[in-house]
Amino acid sequence: MRKPCAIKLPIGFFDSDKVRILYGQKNGANVILLYIMLVDFAAKSNRNGALYVADGIPYDAEVIANLTRMDAPAVKSALDALQRFGLIRVDDNAISVADYAQLVEFEQPRRRRR
Repeated sequence: MRKPCAIKLPIGFFDSDKVRILYGQKNGANVILLYIMLVDFAAKSNRNGALYVADGIPYDAEVIANLTRMDAPAVKSALDALQRFGLIRVDDNAISVADYAQLVEFEQPRRRRR
């Protein structure tokens, strides 16, 4: 069973220069949506922000396009933009979410009251 988790966007996230510039680009709303989806995928894999389908198999543009139902060229372009603005990192073809620890919080299970 997965641990409960919360994705926390900082107050003013949509007003930050990076996000406003990305949002203003062609398909900018999809770029921001993809970023939020990547944070969700990273939380699911629970590897400190790294995106892996399975051990040793990193996410790539094709996998992400398939999971998000977005066009592969659009995903590749969005990943390039997100990397350029420092929201994601790509090392040895492995994608990871920058500042992952500040964006995802795993909650402690709550006790039931009787």
